[in-house]
Amino acid sequence: MKANEIGEWTSGYEAWLAGQVPFVVKEDLEKKHADMAGSPFVFLRGTYYAWAKQFPAALSGLAGAPRVTAVGDLHLENFGTWRDAEGRLAWGINDFDEASPLPYTNDLVRLATSVALAHDERLVKTSPEVLAEALLDGYRTCLDGGGAPVLLGEQRRRLREYLLRDLLRALEERARKRKKKKAQEPREPHEVPADCLSALERALPPGTDEISIQPRVAGVGSLGRPRFLATGLWNGAPVQREAKARVTSAARWAGGEARPGTADAFAHLLARAIRSPDPFLHLAGGWVVRRLATDTEKIEFSAMALPRPLERELASLMGRELANVHGATPGSARVILADLGRRSRQWLLEATAVMTDLTAAAFKAWKKSRRRG
Repeated sequence: MKANEIGEWTSGYEAWLAGQVPFVVKEDLEKKHADMAGSPFVFLRGTYYAWAKQFPAALSGLAGAPRVTAVGDLHLENFGTWRDAEGRLAWGINDFDEASPLPYTNDLVRLATSVALAHDERLVKTSPEVLAEALLDGYRTCLDGGGAPVLLGEQRRRLREYLLRDLLRALEERARKRKKKKAQEPREPHEVPADCLSALERALPPGTDEISIQPRVAGVGSLGRPRFLATGLWNGAPVQREAKARVTSAARWAGGEARPGTADAFAHLLARAIRSPDPFLHLAGGWVVRRLATDTEKIEFSAMALPRPLERELASLMGRELANVHGATPGSARVILADLGRRSRQWLLEATAVMTDLTAAAFKAWKKSRRRG
């Protein structure tokens, strides 16, 4: 990997991205670039556009696997919880920003690669081989059984306790960061686009008072896109809704498409994935709108400090949830199971090793270019 290659990909993708959003948040892009130099795991999260270039070139045999409406930018920390229409605690993939038609293998290999990188950084204790086997077993079993929503009820009480504990910790950390931000220099102001303002106001409960809408900084890969947080008071307590600019998958950029096109794959997964859906997550024109709350948040796997048996259980659940999402593509289960049956037992580990090495090389090149800059 040459240092100028990852630099060219980054500048090329960001120029393409700028054609899709009302404006680019330059401070957030600068933060993203700095974060990408922090570790290979964070670099992977921030550079799906590089993965979309490398995966089909490095693993042509997997790139020719049956295609589904895939997550694209799947990784260890792209999972979270929400309350369904019955108030039950559901869990699953909670970010479809990069959804697009891809070989089903893309999501499995990317998820397993993120596990391997997280293990290298001691964010997880269980070996990547054991966790990759668990997620593939969960994936295959769920496809074979027709899929089922993941609800954290009595049957997964211990795992649920760890997840909720992590969500509470994340909430406290967000509150601490908000206080710290108030003492810092103010950010460059960005006017809330009219359609975003309308979407946020409609998403709040009727009768919400003292509404305040501010920019929000979150995630890694989505940094640079406009993101706003609406906070108000309703029935005596704060409520929050987030709106994030909707974009087309970087896979289209990597494939050489000059125009962004549409993001219909996102809508397809919202409507067709096998899950008990989040009633507050929806698309509003060019924005992705969702409820934020203690029990509705992305979970940082690295912060949970799970015992080894629960790490394996969670990896299996990740495989199950991925099968639920791939099941949104009609007839996919039969075709994928047949394809899996033709592959060696080691195919996922071998592909993960290839992509882990490529990601590490791209990370080193990026870090080297940052030092020179």
